This record gives sequence, C-alpha cells and structure tokens, in this order.
Amino acid sequence: MKRKLLALMFGAVGYSAAASAAIPSMSQSCSGRLPEIQHPDRGSGVLFDETCRTAYVLPPETGDVSLGSVARNANLQFCPAVLQAGQTATSLANSASHIASMIEEMISDYEPMREQIRAAADELNEAEVESQEISARLMLAQERFTNLRLEYSQAKSDLEMCELLSPGECSELEAAELEKKLAIVAQKQVVDNLRIEQIESDSRVSRARYQKTRLESEYTDGLAPLTSLYGQLETINGSITNLYLRWAPVEGATAQLVYRVKWADLINKYNAANPELRNRGVRFAPVTVTSGQFFATTKIASLEEIQASIPAVLSAVVPGASPYGPNHLDNGDVTIDASVTDIDQRDPSLNNTMLGFASGSLGSISGQVRLSLAGACPYFPEGLTSPDKDTINKEELSAHIAVNAVLGYDVKVHRKYRASFNMANLTSRIESMSQKKRWFFSSKNVHKLVVENNHSSWFNITFDIDSSDFTFTADEQSEITKEVKADLVKRALDNIAVISGKSPDLPELGKTGFNNQDKLRCNKWYCFGFNYVLGIANGFFGTKKSVSEFKQANRAWVRDSVSQMKVIKRQHILSFTKLDDEPVAEDDNTPVVVR
Repeated sequence: MKRKLLALMFGAVGYSAAASAAIPSMSQSCSGRLPEIQHPDRGSGVLFDETCRTAYVLPPETGDVSLGSVARNANLQFCPAVLQAGQTATSLANSASHIASMIEEMISDYEPMREQIRAAADELNEAEVESQEISARLMLAQERFTNLRLEYSQAKSDLEMCELLSPGECSELEAAELEKKLAIVAQKQVVDNLRIEQIESDSRVSRARYQKTRLESEYTDGLAPLTSLYGQLETINGSITNLYLRWAPVEGATAQLVYRVKWADLINKYNAANPELRNRGVRFAPVTVTSGQFFATTKIASLEEIQASIPAVLSAVVPGASPYGPNHLDNGDVTIDASVTDIDQRDPSLNNTMLGFASGSLGSISGQVRLSLAGACPYFPEGLTSPDKDTINKEELSAHIAVNAVLGYDVKVHRKYRASFNMANLTSRIESMSQKKRWFFSSKNVHKLVVENNHSSWFNITFDIDSSDFTFTADEQSEITKEVKADLVKRALDNIAVISGKSPDLPELGKTGFNNQDKLRCNKWYCFGFNYVLGIANGFFGTKKSVSEFKQANRAWVRDSVSQMKVIKRQHILSFTKLDDEPVAEDDNTPVVVR
C-alpha cells in the first residue's frame, strides 16, 4: 500500500557524555601502517585513534523494531459498524464509479446522435451567418432606394421649373428625370428580391435551431436515468461516509513498540572480517556518543484511498518526551535531558553502552502508538468479542511509525590554515538558493555550498605548506576546506533559525544522493539528509528589513588562523525504518499476543 509521511516529530531527547571518554582522530592516517580495513555488509564506518590501536565503529545504519504489547480500548465495540460503514462507502463509491463508466459507454453509443447534433450546430451557424449577410445587403439596398427617390424628386422639380421658364429647352432634364425614375424601379426590384431571400434565410435558421434543440433534448433524456441514479448513489455515499468519518477517528487501541540497536553484533562482524588487524593488536570498539536526538514520523494511507482523511495513528510518544500527532500539534519541539554512561572498553556490549533511557542504554528504546478505530479495527473486526489470543503482525503495526536517531560524537583533527569568510555574503547565497524552492533549504543545497569551488564571494582558505609539520595531501586539504565551509554554513543556518524563531525541520533521511559507501568515507553532517525551512510566516527571509539588518551586522570579512589539535563534532543517522529491499529477519513476523 502506498504511504506518505506526515512530518509529525513526536520526541527529541538530548544528552551529553563524559569529557574523559576516548576520542578517535581524523588526522591520523593508518593506511600505511595497517592492512586495509574490510567493511562487513551494512558496515557503518570506522575511525582510528592516534596510535592506530583502537578502531572506533560508528553506530549501525539501521535498528530492529519489535512489538511489545497491544492494549484494547472499549471503543473497539464499534469496530463492526465502522468496518461495515467503510466497506459500504467503498462499495457505493465503486458502484458510482461503475455507473460513471456506464454513462461513458452510453455516451459512446450516442455518438451518432452527437454527430447529428454537431451537424445541426454547423447548419445553424451557416444559416445565421447567411442571414446576417442578407440583412446587411438588404439594409444597403434600402438605403440606396431611399437616396434614389430623393434624387428623382430633385430631377422632377428641376424639369418642372425648366418647363415653366423655358419651354422647349428642357430635353436634357427630361432625360435625367426618366433615368432616375428607371433607377428607382430597378432598385425596388433589388430590395424586393433581398426581402424574399431574408424570409427564406430566417426560415432556414428556425429549422436548424429546432433540429439542434430537438436532438439535444433527445440526447439529454436518454442519459437522464443513469445520471439521476448516479446522483442518488452520491447522496447515499455521502451519508455513509459521514458516519464513518464520525467514528473512525475515535481511539481504538494502544501499542508498545520497542526499537533495538545491534551495535555489538556489528562490532563482532568487524572483528570477524579483519583478522589481520586483530593480529596486529587492533581493537574494535564503539565510538562514544556525546549527543543525540530521536525523531518519529507517523504514516498514513495514500490519498487515493477513501479513508485517507482518517489518521490510523492518533499520536506517538516516547515516554519522557513530548507527544506529537493530530491531537498534539500545538506542544512545540521539546528536548529533555537524559543521563549517559561511559563506554566500557573491555566489554563493548549494548548493556554497557551510553544513552541513559529507562534501560540505561541505547540498545532499547520504547515508544507507544495510539491507534484510531480506522487503524485498530482491521485487527479487531469483531470488536471486543474478538478472540483473546488474536494476533497482530508487528511488521504491519510498526509500519505506522518510523523512528530515526541523529547521534553526535567527537573526533580529533589537526588543523593549520588561514581562513576568511563573510557571513553577509554567505547569507545572500543561502537566500538566493532557498528562494528558488520557496524558502526550502535541503541537504542537497548544503552539499552544493560545501563542495562547490565558486566560493570566493564568501570564503577563502590557504594552507601553510612551508611549515615543517604540514602533512596534508591535496585530498586532505580539500576535505578540510569542505569541513570548514560546512561548519560556516551550519553556523549561518543555525543563526538564521535563531533569528526567525524556527528550528531545523525533521531530518529527511536517505535523500542526499549519497549511497552507503559514500557515507562510510564521509561521516560528516552534510552527507546526511535534513531540511531547513526558511522564511515561514514572518521568518528571517520573510521581510527585507530582517535581511538587511543581519547583513549589515555581518558585512565585514572575518579572518581566522588555526594551528591546533581540535575536537570537532560529527553526526550519524540511525534509522529504524526498514527499507523495501531489506532482508527480513527470521523472527520479524513473530505474532504478538494481544491482551
């Protein structure tokens, strides 16, 4: 079934790790000292420490989802009626669609009559055009006839005056008077003929109009029974649909989902895939997570389905975090603190690893999903009288909600360079890029800013290649350049978010154009998907004044010289949403007993 995301972030949990935890290094290259590392299937990437003795494994790309339990609600007693209403509405909609098809078929059967109607319309149009032409000619002929009578009257008056004053000398005037008289007779014949043509033309118009009206009436009368039935079905369907819309959104059941991370399994796979490294004394351990946020996205059916307007999930919540959903849209984004324990390097198992939720580790995160009757009734078709040992496939239920985690960790880098940047010019660049997408600034745009070479308007960097401790290759210089630019871009976006009073949008996973191997080589925040929404309502880019003030305050070039070992932040995205092509584990379809 087609799905679409409803952008409902239900919880964000923040935490911090102990500062004494071991930190991997990005500056140390172990490629010349150790055999090439082998990444297992779905490997997430590895970072070495400065001694090349510890390989820090990043969290897995994906986690597993299981269904803990499902609690019924008394409203399930309405399920038979709700399901029947939904089925009836669907059936009526199908019937209406069938009748619409029949009407289309009948229209095809009436095609000869439609051709006759078109021919009658053409005949009427021709008759009306001809009638208009005759009317115009008749009007001109009558005007000519009137003028000739005036001319004849004048010629006759001139002749009478001549005969009175100069008898015997009026032959020319007699000829002129006779000519005008003959012209009047001829023009009168023209007018009479045109009047006859006008009468015949008007009669043709009347016959054509009658024929067209008669054919159209027969055509409409032939389709009337089906169109009337179609209207009646639409009315009945509207009543049934209203009944369904009234009860389907009511709460039906609450399900508990458990999300687990098999990080220890991944570390064991790295150990198994790299015996030569283990023989060299290299130890694989999980990287220390120092910060993180968890997000969830509910899913609804495609808008092509009749019940699409009814959410299957009323709300979703991680205990201790803010609930989100159709019933909780006004609470805003809330981040709460949770404790973090250091990694036990001797036993890198999930039970001893970071994130202090209720279980004390990242290995187990639980959440609750409140289902409406629209979402719950398919599992309880008989309502509360459904068998006590009714089963639910966890794959079906977990498909209603997608959970992702954005995890942060520290790495050491050695930097020696001189950089300069202009925040006002960078802001203008971001502004121009976001305007094209209606203030939507995606990870694709960020990646473009970071990797593009045309950055002289807002960024410059030079490396001290004459320094004795300068060891950067051309590729490493390029990576550092991207890194520094990425930090500046993120700083600009964060500043814009603060000024506009908005926070970054929900991470948009898997849409950056990076495949898994790219991520293994990158492990940088701009290699993962996310979105910034700029200029919402009266946001930062919503008014010219806010743009001008920010640019004015940041128009100067800022220069920075760096020569140090620095700890910087990296981000990793962990998704609990199964991919369409992801293999299903043997126990993935284990049914869960409903109480």
